[in-house]
Amino acid sequence: MERDGVGEDGAYSDLRRFSIWNGTPLRQRAQDVVHSTQRPEPHLGAPPWEATMAEQTTDVLDRYRQDAELSHGELWLRYFELGA
Repeated sequence: MERDGVGEDGAYSDLRRFSIWNGTPLRQRAQDVVHSTQRPEPHLGAPPWEATMAEQTTDVLDRYRQDAELSHGELWLRYFELGA
């Protein structure tokens, strides 16, 4: 009703019309409308795209390390030398 600026009768008519056109039970359409207004559940952990970017960054850095023919230990030693 808020979204479309219609009253109770207009909202009911819209739900009923949609239900008939799409062969969806009126109750299901009403539940879908209510569900669409709810906030999503909070996401725990990093979003999937961030995990993917972290994995890609790790892969790129590992390739560079291999190209430079450095072991993990040598890489860390050089990293810490930069801070000196």
